[in-house]
Amino acid sequence: MPTGSETSAFLAQVKASLKSRSYHILDKRQKYISTLAQLGIVQQDVINDINGLTVNENWLKEPDNNPTFPGDVWQCKKILYGQCIYIKLKIQLSNNGFLLIMSYHIDGM
Repeated sequence: MPTGSETSAFLAQVKASLKSRSYHILDKRQKYISTLAQLGIVQQDVINDINGLTVNENWLKEPDNNPTFPGDVWQCKKILYGQCIYIKLKIQLSNNGFLLIMSYHIDGM
């Protein structure tokens, strides 16, 4: 489990990436599309939800198991829209950091 200061630094990068539009949603699979449809939300809602994440969420950080993309993957679950939402994020290592939104879907889907 990451420390509060690690999580705070990560979230600062996440919010900076969102503000500068330096992000990409990788999860265009059925789980993502179905979650948006079931919750009646759009992609901007996903961005707003991620921007609203805090240090107080139950964060898990682990090394990416894909050696092509070094760095850590961050995961949390948060109750949004009356559902437990699984969110997985990564800051891709580069000069300014690039946010990869790897998963956003109803947990267990």
